[in-house]
Amino acid sequence: MAEEEEVIWDWQPAAIALVEEDAAGQIKLTAEGVSLLSGYDYPVAVVCLAGCEGRLRVFEGLAGCEPNSLPGVPPQTQGIYFLGSADFMRSGRCLIVLNLHVDLQRDTANASAIWDVALVLSSLVVYAHDGMLSNPTARITDTLDVIHSLQADCSTEELKALLPSFLWVTNAASPVATAAADFKAFAWPFELPQSAFDLSKLDHIGWYRHGPPSAAVATCRDRVLHGARVKTMFGTDLTGEMLLALVDGTLSNLHHDGRAMDLLGAWNHVVSLKCDALAAAAMATYQDVMGDSVTEVPPMELDMFDKLHADVAQVATSMYSSQARFKKAPARRTHKLKLSNQLVDAYVAQRAALRAHSETYCRAVAATHLVACVETDDTSSSFSEMVARFVDAYRAAARGPAADHVLASVVVADVVACFGQREAAAKAAWTDAKLGDERTALQAAYEAKQAALVAHFQQEAAQLRETVAAEQRMWTMAQAAKQSRDNIDSHEARRAADELAAAQATMLALEERERKAHAAAAAAHTQTERVEAQMAQLRETMASEAAARAALVESLAESIRNEKRLEASLANDESATAAATADLTKQLRTLGEEKMMLQMQLNDVLLKVSALPASLQAHVLSHNIDATIEFGDALSSYMAS
Repeated sequence: MAEEEEVIWDWQPAAIALVEEDAAGQIKLTAEGVSLLSGYDYPVAVVCLAGCEGRLRVFEGLAGCEPNSLPGVPPQTQGIYFLGSADFMRSGRCLIVLNLHVDLQRDTANASAIWDVALVLSSLVVYAHDGMLSNPTARITDTLDVIHSLQADCSTEELKALLPSFLWVTNAASPVATAAADFKAFAWPFELPQSAFDLSKLDHIGWYRHGPPSAAVATCRDRVLHGARVKTMFGTDLTGEMLLALVDGTLSNLHHDGRAMDLLGAWNHVVSLKCDALAAAAMATYQDVMGDSVTEVPPMELDMFDKLHADVAQVATSMYSSQARFKKAPARRTHKLKLSNQLVDAYVAQRAALRAHSETYCRAVAATHLVACVETDDTSSSFSEMVARFVDAYRAAARGPAADHVLASVVVADVVACFGQREAAAKAAWTDAKLGDERTALQAAYEAKQAALVAHFQQEAAQLRETVAAEQRMWTMAQAAKQSRDNIDSHEARRAADELAAAQATMLALEERERKAHAAAAAAHTQTERVEAQMAQLRETMASEAAARAALVESLAESIRNEKRLEASLANDESATAAATADLTKQLRTLGEEKMMLQMQLNDVLLKVSALPASLQAHVLSHNIDATIEFGDALSSYMAS
């Protein structure tokens, strides 16, 4: 765990100014700051404290130091001050702490310039403030101008790695702040949501309210001490010397007309200084190897010298290219071209020196062997034999590119002079007769030698043509092989650079994915708790639904039983109704038969009544059944008629 690592703090007795505003209002690097940062010859992480007056006490709580252990700063001097450093015993990391002493609320050119320098120096800015804010301070929003100026040349991930991360702290001394509050990752304390949206382009760690020791302080301590990344520029970890060059380049490219600082120009200045040293080291390596090869005895042959130059120049160029892997900086290509031109100039000068050294050496060899050939020569040998012995001895001992040139000059001058001396001595010793015999012998020998030499030279010419043609073919093949090797090396270097860039981009993407995964894990944890609560509520709902479902099933069973009883009752009623219907039908049929019988009887009665007299018919057919008619009266009436 990172919390178990031992951290040793080294606080300065008094703050040391790195960048300050002098009496003339100029911003400059101090001699103490230059000496201090030059001592860090390894990459460092830089934490810059900014904001309210209580920022030092806030950082004491974050670092877990004793109260008032951080040195104070004279309030009348604006600038950036070195407070101390921390060494991590297990990982070997180093973290330095700076104090930005400037009124960030004032809209002045020097305040803006010092803030720009702080952005360049820092890998993490801890900004402390008293109370809540509706909007960020003007200096924070100035950082957005820097982002807008770099968006055309840098990707989003490069911008986040280029500019420092931010940690916002609300001081507990404010009446608005509370004594204990949780750390809120990726959150800003501004009341207006648009402000937080505008600052979303910055690499923001989070915000918390500083108070007594709490879980939030422990979390932020881990993020500040163990999470502060080494200051980097386009994938290059910056040492103290490179930080100094970056600040110097920033101060040299400051704009006082409201424009954003030229961060790429400052980076190009750093790369220029670094590449200058790398090119000088590569050139020194070339000089160390090639300097001794020019003066060695015997001198080196020209083809070996050219091969050695090509190999050493390739090593020097590769050494420069492997170390000068700086992105977004034209100075890297400029110094590489300058190194190539220096290598060509050095090669021309050393080749001339090698030729001069070879000429001196070969002239000494020629003088030594010519004297030896003349002193050991007898009168019986011919001059051509003496010259042949001299040439053989010279070619066996001579070395270097000037060997043939020196031989030609010696043969033309010294050997011809020697021949003249021998000819004068021979003329003085010979008589006319001997001269005639000698002339005849010489003429015969000359003709024989001439014929032999002509045949020999013709043969040598044919062999020379074949040799030249073979060497020409070999040279063409060598040039093609060299071009192929150069193309392969160039393609391999470009492929290696592309793979390295892809690996770095993949690492950045993985880091961003890890950060997003942590955020997603926190969101998933919250979502899990919410889902668990919903599941408990769902279980209660399911239990109540199960009870209602059981009651519904019981009610449904009772309804089915009632339905079966009613169906049975209905069947019984239908049977009784059918029987009653059959009985009524039978009664109706009987009633019909009786009605027909009564009708027939009625018809018979009516027929019989019709035969009676009218008075009797009236009596018989009268509706007044209650009236009493005497039969005698009716009969008297019938008889009277």
